[in-house]
Amino acid sequence: SQWLQFAVLLGLLLFYFLNLRAIGYHARQEMWKAIIGSLNLFSVVMVLSTLSTRFFFPLISLEGRRFWILGLAPVSRGRLLYSKFLFAFLCNVLLAEGMILVSNLMLGSALSFGVYQFCVALCAAAALAGLAVGLGAVFPDYAAASPAQAVSGFGGTLCMILSLGYSMVVVIASAFAPVSLSRSGPHSVKAVIIGTAIVLVSTVLATWWPLRAGEAVLREAEL
Repeated sequence: SQWLQFAVLLGLLLFYFLNLRAIGYHARQEMWKAIIGSLNLFSVVMVLSTLSTRFFFPLISLEGRRFWILGLAPVSRGRLLYSKFLFAFLCNVLLAEGMILVSNLMLGSALSFGVYQFCVALCAAAALAGLAVGLGAVFPDYAAASPAQAVSGFGGTLCMILSLGYSMVVVIASAFAPVSLSRSGPHSVKAVIIGTAIVLVSTVLATWWPLRAGEAVLREAEL
């Protein structure tokens, strides 16, 4: 039932992207196409943050009381955590990059703009997966009977807030680059560098810190 809700949401988003040409956005000036493309990226990343919190945060909690069985396997708990992160990351990449590809094709955006958005979406996929899986390991609920119950606690709420905060920062920062490149001026290069630096630093922190914290909690957990 949960997947059906997200399928409807993503279907509506895809329907909007496929009709961008009918609206006439592809015929606008490059600056306006850059703004519209950035807003499309924002919508994709926001959906991705909700999806990650709802489905990837409970991955550790869903192991339940049988988690001790995994502790007997010849695989470290850290490796287990990173395998779940890789699964979440690949799911996010397939969803985000597919949507961004459709958006840029319908807008008729420049190749440089499309590549830049692809890179930003890749960063967002990694960071949101790291936040969800890492915080899910920091705040596990092994007694949860369903994914919804695991997400409804403090850890799930914190994950959602941080994911939304990261999404806002990254999308706003990444919008500087395409909008600046579409306009000639002495400050365009500086805006691109600053925006890209903010995206990279935010992504590294959002990916690395939760996973390291989650790995430390799992290593010390007595199950």
